[in-house]
Amino acid sequence: ISGCKIYPLSNPDLIEADVLIATDRWTAFPVAAAKKAVKKFYFIQDYESLFYEAGSTSVMIDYTYKLGLHPITAGVWLKKFLRQQHDLVADSFDLACDHDIYNTKFRKMNTTPTVVFYARGNTPRRCVELGLMALADLNRRMPEVHIILFGFDKKGFRVDFPAEKHGLISPLEIAALYSRSTVGLSLSATNHSLIPKEMMACGLPVVELNLTNNTSIYPKGTIIY
Repeated sequence: ISGCKIYPLSNPDLIEADVLIATDRWTAFPVAAAKKAVKKFYFIQDYESLFYEAGSTSVMIDYTYKLGLHPITAGVWLKKFLRQQHDLVADSFDLACDHDIYNTKFRKMNTTPTVVFYARGNTPRRCVELGLMALADLNRRMPEVHIILFGFDKKGFRVDFPAEKHGLISPLEIAALYSRSTVGLSLSATNHSLIPKEMMACGLPVVELNLTNNTSIYPKGTIIY
């Protein structure tokens, strides 16, 4: 934020604030330890315990929900999930997209059917393996369909079917891909992703996983599961 001063504080006893916000699983501990904060919040973007196999890390993450911080979740699925799993009452907000970037102004008439897939392979919750299996099957059945992949580190990323590959690219470049595509594919196994909303803002029908984290977010008939 322009004009604001930043003070790195390694000791929670040095933190004095009217409002103190933990932004992930590890910052929750110093926030809980700070004694000179009037109100403490826990911004939860995803259920991070699911990122790991059962073990020390997942147990420590679950413990952060017992620290007495008031949760604010990204979307209602997390809000409901925390109530069911940890008996936590949370506030939530809906994810939104930037319509100055993601819109239908630059939509192109493309005679070639095209699928664009968010292939972020470094995060297992994006189920890239399942997406690539589905696209390989699509290529066998309908080889005329053009396939676009983006969102990954290009190094060592190989697929067994013809595809147009884009690695980590800017939002404007992503919107340009959407504008010349026919269908968007984005898979989420934990909290729902912002990607489908940005795809839809560009006029794309979207395919997602048929899981409660997605079905509880989108109104009936909005996307294909």
